[in-house]
Amino acid sequence: MNWEQMALKRCRECGFPPVWVERFAAESPPLSDPWAAVKAFEAWCVDRLAACWAGGESQDEDGVGGQLAAYLVQRYLADSARVLAYRYRLSDEEWEDIVAAAAERSLRVFAERPIESPQAYLFKATQRAVWEYLRKARREVASAEMPVSWDGAPSPEEHAHWRRLMAAFLEHCYDRISERDQQILEGLEIEGHSAAEVGTQHGMTANAVNVRKHRARKRLLQCMNEQTGADGAL
Repeated sequence: MNWEQMALKRCRECGFPPVWVERFAAESPPLSDPWAAVKAFEAWCVDRLAACWAGGESQDEDGVGGQLAAYLVQRYLADSARVLAYRYRLSDEEWEDIVAAAAERSLRVFAERPIESPQAYLFKATQRAVWEYLRKARREVASAEMPVSWDGAPSPEEHAHWRRLMAAFLEHCYDRISERDQQILEGLEIEGHSAAEVGTQHGMTANAVNVRKHRARKRLLQCMNEQTGADGAL
């Protein structure tokens, strides 16, 4: 599969106009790595959506105006940042609320001032929205009584309680690793960069990045075991 086919697949997944693949190819220098080309295409699409939103209801030549841009930004985030939902064991309903909050915050900023990298800003806004939700959940869990069912099967309330509790534990442990390790994990697992790309950003070799990643994941696991008294794997 060449990069154009991969880019068209991302258009179907995220709702981007397929004609944007041709426009990107005409405006951008060719890349030999198809994965790098698709990542560059996604960044180009988000830049264009940010510009469409900032332009209000006036539509571009492909019919993308403010409201459609807002919808596509939220759809793109819901798909591209879903690793966060998996990492923190968020339900579909919780994830939809978080993505909506992150998209609203990002679009408000896009309308106020130019952003150098709208795609990176979107991911950071989504992560902030996740952390805010988890901090709120931790406070709620700490002040709530544990729901108990007596028929031997966990109730929906018990499932929700323990899911939020585990998410709060994970958020607490994530805050305990260094900022550099957080940036490495985010670059690899959230933004989808390779170890070499992350290493370039931090002045490290790809091997050093992988070592930091494994050590950070080990510290997260140890912290979670301390919090829960259970063994597991991240």
